[in-house]
Amino acid sequence: MKPAARRHLAIDLGASSGRVIEVAVTGDRVKTLRELHRFANGPVPVPRGDGLRWVWPIESIWSGVLEGLRVAARDRTPVASIGIDSWAVDYGLVDRAGSLVAPVAAYRDPRTQAPMARLRTALGDEAIYAQTGIAFQPFNTLYQLAADAADPARRQRADCVAGRALRRREPAGELPGLFLCLALGSGLEAPSH
Repeated sequence: MKPAARRHLAIDLGASSGRVIEVAVTGDRVKTLRELHRFANGPVPVPRGDGLRWVWPIESIWSGVLEGLRVAARDRTPVASIGIDSWAVDYGLVDRAGSLVAPVAAYRDPRTQAPMARLRTALGDEAIYAQTGIAFQPFNTLYQLAADAADPARRQRADCVAGRALRRREPAGELPGLFLCLALGSGLEAPSH
């Protein structure tokens, strides 16, 4: 007798579209892949004091994911797991109640150019690479957080949660401070005090 296929859902949030995919696995083999729902996803421009900021349309993304899960639920077959793959460098700044304090900036927003240059000069490429092991790209979380940390209002109002842990209007418990998030998001060590 053949083992029954296990049903898994994969949520892929790409730079231009999102999708929910059903994956049937028998034993250790993928039996079938089926796209259940695809939706538009991409950064959108919003006005800011010095021009435009490119942000993710979080509510639209959330709606697309939920619609894909509704499509999956119509089958009424149990789901063994749900996995999410998304951009790994973006994050949402939230307050202690779990509410976003600002739109989620997209990885291609140009606000990181000056902080990248500033940190590379202040810390040195060798030190940054020794701690992070990542290529020097302006969209890295380290430079995004440095840009946000330079804004006193955002720094005072916000704690930080990585994008993949961002929950819609749900407090995530005790959230780390901005510097600790900077350390965790970039690979740099946080101070011990």
